[in-house]
Amino acid sequence: MTAEPLEVPTLDEYWRNLESHLQPFSPEEQRVAVALYRELAKGTPVDAAQLGRALGAFSAESPRTASTTRDQALRLPGRQSTISTM
Repeated sequence: MTAEPLEVPTLDEYWRNLESHLQPFSPEEQRVAVALYRELAKGTPVDAAQLGRALGAFSAESPRTASTTRDQALRLPGRQSTISTM
């Protein structure tokens, strides 16, 4: 029994099929994504505290405020969280 060859879509076909299922990022979500990519480009893992510092969202004096800010920064409205907290 021989399996049928798998038909692999071109990159453009794949993107067209995927694009309709994606929601655009808000300006704030774009800002968080760019900050995350910049931190990842340094070559080490990025935890929530480091991302928060890169976003200017953390205060060393107030862990409770920092936690709330971190949660707000990492929450993407209408989406499951895509950034895990460590």
